[in-house]
Amino acid sequence: MPAPRCGVDLVKVPRIREAIEKHGDSFLNKVFSPGEIEYCESHKHRKFEHYAGRFAVKEAFYKAISPEEARIRFKNIEVKHLPNGAPEFYIEEEERKRLGLNENNTIAVSLSHDTDYAVAVVLIS
Repeated sequence: MPAPRCGVDLVKVPRIREAIEKHGDSFLNKVFSPGEIEYCESHKHRKFEHYAGRFAVKEAFYKAISPEEARIRFKNIEVKHLPNGAPEFYIEEEERKRLGLNENNTIAVSLSHDTDYAVAVVLIS
């Protein structure tokens, strides 16, 4: 059995805000799923923190999956929420297969954000 893989990422919230303000929908639709956009936009006063958190998850996943899999489609990786509000990692089946993940692989995610920074950890086992 392969060893678990872990990735971590730290994102400056203003960097994501600048990208969204500069590139608008083209950036949002390239990086985030429709569900993530809807979720972040529903938190008007802290939406850029939420976008940065999700971006950090995608980057942490990229680091955890392996250096050989450089062509990850961020839009196909989604942060959803459990009923208690905890983040849950979701990746489309086609993307899972393309990246060599199967039903035995579990992907755990944790993220946090504040005014200036967002951080995420992804563990693949």
